[in-house]
Amino acid sequence: MKKMTYVFNPKQSLSQRAAHCLVWFARQAPGIFLPYNQLTKMIMGYSRMPNLGSQVVEQMRKRMKTVRTVLTQKYNCEGVSMPGVGVRATFSDTDRYQKVVPVKLIRVRRATESLSSTVLAIERKNLPADLRAHLDSSLKVLVDRVMAPGFTKLLELPPGGAVASKPESKEPAKVA
Repeated sequence: MKKMTYVFNPKQSLSQRAAHCLVWFARQAPGIFLPYNQLTKMIMGYSRMPNLGSQVVEQMRKRMKTVRTVLTQKYNCEGVSMPGVGVRATFSDTDRYQKVVPVKLIRVRRATESLSSTVLAIERKNLPADLRAHLDSSLKVLVDRVMAPGFTKLLELPPGGAVASKPESKEPAKVA
């Protein structure tokens, strides 16, 4: 892999720097994960690599929700993480579809199944009248719709499931 040098903008917040760095890196090395300590080094301008377990790296991990928001809102891409390897930004709509959509579909499916089991376990007769009315008029209707075969079919994984358009490397990135 070619040696790359990232130059950060000190006027940006750390979340903005991290998002910008991930987008820059995705353009340089699509599909390659950037270890959190490498990302931290790059956006902080450190000369030495911080340890993976260090406080500054852990703060970067905790900041990823905000970084993902910046990626989506400013750069129209998503963050993809792999435990023990690192994080990266999606590099195309195909990558986004194949790596992010399946994860979100699984979350929606699990949430609908959980809601359904909770609502169906409620004994209607044990509820006060106002809650019983809400259960009958809203929740049971919602559960019937989300558990209907047509709706659950919509929650199936895309063709091929979560298959990358190009192989992802689990090797750490080499960046100056």
